[in-house]
Amino acid sequence: MLIIIPFEKKPELRNPPFLTILLILINVIVYFGFQSGDDELYEQAFALYENEKLYDIELPRYIEWRRRHGRGEELPDYEDMDEEERMRLFPEMYNDGDFQTLLKANLIVRPKDPEFQKWREVRNRFDAIISETFIDKYSLKTRYPSTLTMFSHMFLHANAEHLISNMIFLFLFGFVVEISMGRVAFLGAYLLAGLASGLFYTFIDPGEITPAIGASGAVFGLAAMYTMLYGLRKIRFFYTILFIYFDYVRAPAWLLLLAWLGLELYRQFFTDTNINNLAHIGGLLAGGVIAFIYKKFTSRVDYDYLEKEQREEARDTALQEALDHIGKMEFARAKPILEKILREHPENYEALHQLFNIARFTRNIDELHRHAQRLFSEDNVRRQPARLLATLFGDYLAATGGGLKLSLRQMLALANSFSRGGEFEPAQKIVAGLLRSAGQQPGVVNALSVLTSNLLRRGEVEHAKQVGRVLLEKYPDSNEAALFKRELVQIGQPV
Repeated sequence: MLIIIPFEKKPELRNPPFLTILLILINVIVYFGFQSGDDELYEQAFALYENEKLYDIELPRYIEWRRRHGRGEELPDYEDMDEEERMRLFPEMYNDGDFQTLLKANLIVRPKDPEFQKWREVRNRFDAIISETFIDKYSLKTRYPSTLTMFSHMFLHANAEHLISNMIFLFLFGFVVEISMGRVAFLGAYLLAGLASGLFYTFIDPGEITPAIGASGAVFGLAAMYTMLYGLRKIRFFYTILFIYFDYVRAPAWLLLLAWLGLELYRQFFTDTNINNLAHIGGLLAGGVIAFIYKKFTSRVDYDYLEKEQREEARDTALQEALDHIGKMEFARAKPILEKILREHPENYEALHQLFNIARFTRNIDELHRHAQRLFSEDNVRRQPARLLATLFGDYLAATGGGLKLSLRQMLALANSFSRGGEFEPAQKIVAGLLRSAGQQPGVVNALSVLTSNLLRRGEVEHAKQVGRVLLEKYPDSNEAALFKRELVQIGQPV
């Protein structure tokens, strides 16, 4: 057994695949809800069949019928069969569309036969019970296809194992196809692949009465869409042979489609299995065509999403190369690599950090100021941990001798971040400097208040009172001064 599973992407919580999850829920609800009574009905029907010994009437006639049509030369007489041989033959008879059609038309057990009346009565009861099952009503039988069952069969499953395996692969392929194609297109493509799978199976094998059920045709369609959306891009996929050998490789995605198609063709023509490989083949072909048309005639494929992991991997490789150069003091070789990373990933803080370090090591003050202004942007100050910011700020102070070129808003953002993160020394330095140079500017008194509040919160009461005296002396009538007094009272400290 060969199993091939791509694992190029992981689901993103910020953009969950709602429709993929909804389809899974529908399949689960159908199986555990609407199909829940089927097992009992099947047991009841086949108990009736066995108790009334219908097999003694139907199986001998099936053997005779097969021999007349050149299909039963290998079969022994019914009387010479043991119980195991009869049980093996029964599913063949039960699922033989030509024979069952004649049987139901009273052309096998005929009205003139002595056992006809009893057989017909019991057989009618048996058929009535079977017809009550959800599977019998909504599965696809290629001898009797309908528009309803072309769609409904893809939401039915034979057992829990069948359901779970299909739902795992529905999720693995579905979340990528849904986000990259768009939700509405994904849902339409999924249903269309399932429909095409059923039509393909019906066209190739039109006489079947065996119920065709399962999401696998549609899921194989998603698998083909997955590979076609990636196209020539190399993706990682895991494979196992007989669950003995395991490995993963990186190869162009479309090769996966060829591998799956070849595997299903092999299973169809060279193995004996009850798996509907024709439906899988139909789903693969349909999914490939759907994705090809969608890519060719629309501009809605989200390639940024598809290529995100590969871009990040290339970024990480380049960043490590730059760090290796920095470790060897090869700043001139590291710098263009880092600048390229920043052009392609403007949000990459590590690349910016290393450019800042290169400017610091090479004493390029103009570049140092330029990188510092980006390092300490208000967005970065909100996102980065206070401890890292404090280290970088200390490096910036040391390299410039205090000649910082940051805006008032940046300085206030840094002060508040340091205060909330427990980095009180740089916070106090910034606040003290702002009190001297911009004491009347909006936000300065608030920064002083944030510092005192966080000192109190962390139990540094004396330190807070020392800083708070400045607040009470310079801004005695401010709301911040009133807040500081209330905070002191709450912890039992004199004002």
